[in-house]
Amino acid sequence: MCKIIFSDIDGTLLDSNQKISFDTKKKIQELAKKGIPFVLASSRLESGVFPVMEELGIKAPAISYSGALVHDADRKVIQSLEMSVQTAEDIHAFVIKTDKSICCCTYSHDLWLTDNKNNSWLINEEKITGLSATEGKISDFEEYTGVHKLLCMGNKDSIDTLGIKLRRKFPNVYICRSKDTYLEINHPMASKANAMRFLCDYMGISLSQTVAFGDGEVDLEMIQLAGMGFAMQNAPDKVKKRVKHIAKSNDDEGILTTLITMGF
Repeated sequence: MCKIIFSDIDGTLLDSNQKISFDTKKKIQELAKKGIPFVLASSRLESGVFPVMEELGIKAPAISYSGALVHDADRKVIQSLEMSVQTAEDIHAFVIKTDKSICCCTYSHDLWLTDNKNNSWLINEEKITGLSATEGKISDFEEYTGVHKLLCMGNKDSIDTLGIKLRRKFPNVYICRSKDTYLEINHPMASKANAMRFLCDYMGISLSQTVAFGDGEVDLEMIQLAGMGFAMQNAPDKVKKRVKHIAKSNDDEGILTTLITMGF
């Protein structure tokens, strides 16, 4: 029996136009009334997750920064896994030195930093999230004592090469792709799967009673860990090949049709 549902946002809950269908919202609200939380598990920063929850009209825990930050249903932080500022600065410097074409952003709680506000990758990410980055360095903000995530954006080949080099240079961080052109760098224990473990333990729910949806490499461990895990049809083949269940695409209301098929 399912007691909690975890879902990625971009490419999973949202369609290609960054929309959520009326029927999907209605179904999620029905689940909430039955006491089944619909937990957003995203690579986004916290201020990029909460507006989606508000659009859904639900009150539930939330996972942001690919698992580095977990909030309860009252938006109280119950887990925060942060890299040191020094580690983040070392990684950032290495990325820029390795490939100047890559856009590298730094995140801490609600702070999103960039070196260049005019970078095309950054501008596109701002459009996707509906948020705005600040130009500056993490050392300029003394109140932020740790970093939740670094995001590197660039063409696929550049990200391929960077990923290999970063894993060799910084073996003690968690590195994963959220899509072919995005590389996420987090605290070594920060992953969506570990956040799901933590939240289920916190709420007294067995992992066997979970359902999860996702479309990216960053979602894979969460999908595999869930009692019933689904990759979206629009997920890369390398993700779909490693899961047992496939949902329809995000443009075909994959979450909604799967939940209906499951009897919800």
